[in-house]
Amino acid sequence: MFGEICCCTLLYVLFSLVIIFPPQEAISSGITIENLMNFWLGSESHSFIYYQIKRTVVTLIGHCICYYLPGYVTTIFFLYPSLIEILNSSYHPWCVQIIAAVSLFPLFVTSFVVLSWRKGGWKNHPLAQTIALYISPEKSLLSLTEEINNECFRIDKVSSEINSISRIIATENWLIKITSYKIHLIALRDALLVIESTQEAPIIPNSTSPAQLISIRVTSLKDSVKGFTFKVNSSIWGDLEKKLVNPVVNTKHLVIHQTLADRFVAVFEEAVQKNPKVKLQTEQDSCIGCMGVKANIVLDRRCLTVNDKSSCRQCSCKPMWCLTCLGKWFAARQDPNETETWLSSNAPCPTCRSKFCLLDVFLIEE
Repeated sequence: MFGEICCCTLLYVLFSLVIIFPPQEAISSGITIENLMNFWLGSESHSFIYYQIKRTVVTLIGHCICYYLPGYVTTIFFLYPSLIEILNSSYHPWCVQIIAAVSLFPLFVTSFVVLSWRKGGWKNHPLAQTIALYISPEKSLLSLTEEINNECFRIDKVSSEINSISRIIATENWLIKITSYKIHLIALRDALLVIESTQEAPIIPNSTSPAQLISIRVTSLKDSVKGFTFKVNSSIWGDLEKKLVNPVVNTKHLVIHQTLADRFVAVFEEAVQKNPKVKLQTEQDSCIGCMGVKANIVLDRRCLTVNDKSSCRQCSCKPMWCLTCLGKWFAARQDPNETETWLSSNAPCPTCRSKFCLLDVFLIEE
């Protein structure tokens, strides 16, 4: 029996590690606490703050059951009921009862903490208390919560998965780090980012992204808000940096690698600046790619080749994209193995699919 119990213990430890630190295979198969409790958690996109509050509660209780003794003791006594009699007769008449009481103690403590959070409609939850630090005469706790929910729902947010149990989100006004038990939240106007170090990440085959991880420490200008640290791939660092309000501190002068696409977009924008600008009488809408700036690009075929055999076609679409988004679209449609031909190549219009080249892209004069 001893060998069987040891084998069962090993399997239980492995199962607990999968639940607490789920690998990508487990996440893809839906073997996570969030997926199993999805019926109660609801959708993150509908109510980000309320979802995260409930997720931390479910995760804390679930991990307490798995990691501490309740789950293990229940499993062992269920599989080997004869062990109950052996323990009571060999050690103490109440041996099993004592083991059960000790194993349930962490769960009781966790339940007490959760109940204290639950009072007042989760107003005592650490996340709600962090949001409450930003209450002002103009903004209440409810309005701040709705603001964060709306910004986390927008497509222009920057989101990066740090590992299987944590990720970072940057919205228009907030920087958020999500972990298993805690959500760190700092207003971007108060966030001061310091680059601590960089390290080479495992290289992904056939990837044009740089294999570099950046370690960043975030502190808040508001003393009552706690800071945090996180790591982010340099491939999205450019997008994250655009969201920031305060300059990034890089006292160690660390070099951050840009992606191939980022470098191309910079050259693409510089080349388009040399093309003539056009005037339009109508007012431009926001770029449908980023929704952050006005659409400032018009496509008009003006390239000419020998015998006019260019594959470019006239585009009749109204301005719908900004220069940066169009550059990213252009880069994404190129062959990563032939980077030297990118500037001289063409790409389909994001809207009508008419082919265009660099010479057909014109900035709208303000």
